[in-house]
Amino acid sequence: MNGYTVFADLMASVTPAILSGAQRALNAATENNTYELTSRMLKGRDMSQTVKGGGKIQDYIFLKQPQTASFIDPWEEIDYASPQTMVVWEGGWRFLHDYTTWSEPDVDLVSGSLTGEAKFWKMKDHIEQKHMAMWTSTVDKIENGHIAVPDVNKMEDTGGKQPYSINAGINEWPVFGPSTTQKPIRGLRPALYDSVQSGTWTTFMGINPTTPGNENWGCYQDYYEDLPSTAGGVNPTWTLFRAFSRTLKKTKFQRLPGHAKFSDPNDRPKFIAASIMGCTMYEEGVRGGQNFFTDAKSDPAYPNGHFAGIPLVYVSSKDEAPIYPTGGGSVGSTTILGTEEDTDGPGWGGARFEWISEFVNFAVHDRNYFRKDPPQKPGKQPLMWKMDTHTWYNLLNRNRRTCAVVYPWKSGATPNADLVFGA
Repeated sequence: MNGYTVFADLMASVTPAILSGAQRALNAATENNTYELTSRMLKGRDMSQTVKGGGKIQDYIFLKQPQTASFIDPWEEIDYASPQTMVVWEGGWRFLHDYTTWSEPDVDLVSGSLTGEAKFWKMKDHIEQKHMAMWTSTVDKIENGHIAVPDVNKMEDTGGKQPYSINAGINEWPVFGPSTTQKPIRGLRPALYDSVQSGTWTTFMGINPTTPGNENWGCYQDYYEDLPSTAGGVNPTWTLFRAFSRTLKKTKFQRLPGHAKFSDPNDRPKFIAASIMGCTMYEEGVRGGQNFFTDAKSDPAYPNGHFAGIPLVYVSSKDEAPIYPTGGGSVGSTTILGTEEDTDGPGWGGARFEWISEFVNFAVHDRNYFRKDPPQKPGKQPLMWKMDTHTWYNLLNRNRRTCAVVYPWKSGATPNADLVFGA
């Protein structure tokens, strides 16, 4: 058996610990704090919620209870009904492919003239490097997909191949002011006229929130005004903490009393995702209000902010993500996408804070999580070898009402004023 075949056999059989199976790989991935979104959405999760099988991912949700209970007289006749109470949400599998390659000269140059055990360990070292590069590539692709531009054609429609992003289910649309009368459909994106995507979202995960009875299939939205500080100190018109307080109360999930088996456990947002601008703004606001805070964690010596025990998490991919309605030249052009810090538009610039709950699920297929194919020689390249890997997954939001976005708004201004911190 020549050295090239031995190397190929080792590539197929010698595997780093993090790739030894879904359970081990998931746990190892959560230890990498570089990937804040993926790791936090996996930590503390039941494997039954994370590792799935079947042709698609689906479940039931109780969006609205038709009231069947009533107070009656002992002799009163009852008109019985059979209400349809459950709505099915679903998400298709998304198929992520990655690969690594090596050449026969590669193997020769790595092992050189070594023999026996020394050659084996040299080859194994090289294999670890190949696996590391491939694993990093896969996890990077997954992490960046969480903050991708929501594309209805690629994410929602039949034939789509891109997983849902966080912003597809947690967003500030419609954006014409804080009034609830102006926002009958919370978090259902319109057509987005940019170079990436066009098309209107009429459903999310197969459910139309405009259908009577489905009104709760939407995220909570709130807004804040102004910036945390002025030349004279703390800005009294800054309202982010008020918005956070309202959001916390509105997004709590309370278990049914009496029969716990009929309801998920009590829940509240798991973490708050923010850009560097959002984190800096929040930290300055907390530190500027030291007279109102007794928690020592508002001190700069502590690296991360919290609100009511919920961590504020810096997500670097949000810094330059063109997923917000900041790119238009007028209020009527708010469907043109830009970054948080884009001040060229109608004044929608400013930090956004996504509140992500336990019900945002990163689901992977039970038999196809970083599944490796046997090494092969690609066609027309006699000195090359390749090994393909496959990961089937999707990012799902099982209960949008437990999630929220807090965005900037300047009341009394049309358009509103940009709230770009440090600009």
